[in-house]
Amino acid sequence: MISLFNAAIPLIAIQMRAHDVGGVLTLTATTVLSQVHRGTDEEGEAGQATDRTYWINRGSQSSVALADTILGLVNDVTPGMSLKYNRHYIGLAWDGIADNFVQVGPRREHAIVEFRIPRDDTVSEVLGASGLDVLAYNTRWGRYRIRLTEADLPANRRLLVDLIRRAAGTPAPVDE
Repeated sequence: MISLFNAAIPLIAIQMRAHDVGGVLTLTATTVLSQVHRGTDEEGEAGQATDRTYWINRGSQSSVALADTILGLVNDVTPGMSLKYNRHYIGLAWDGIADNFVQVGPRREHAIVEFRIPRDDTVSEVLGASGLDVLAYNTRWGRYRIRLTEADLPANRRLLVDLIRRAAGTPAPVDE
């Protein structure tokens, strides 16, 4: 029954116990069940890995070059990352292990760049004021999505680095 509901509803059960400690009533909470499995962030399962040529043919040379530029920004924040070409997106890998806090979906004229950041009013406001083509927030995967072109990069580099930093969970530099 749990697996049936878990596909649509994350299930968590918490056991509460009351203890009398020196005349003071104390409550303790213990998680006894935590079933939250909605699939993985890594869609590149066996048979779905691709290469750069696949994405150039599916998108364009310029949109794949945009993924390279995003990788450069990612490496400014988290050095050692590389692109991982999957069937549905271009993700990131560190030492061959997927860590898709940023994903790129090359298209013919642009790329869809996704940042794994919990929805936040401040981030939403900054993105709304940026002038970028911000797409609907992906609630299923917890991602902000932006339709990006090469022309968007110069004026928005600092914002993109901040989004990458937030997605990677890296604290802001002290001088900012």
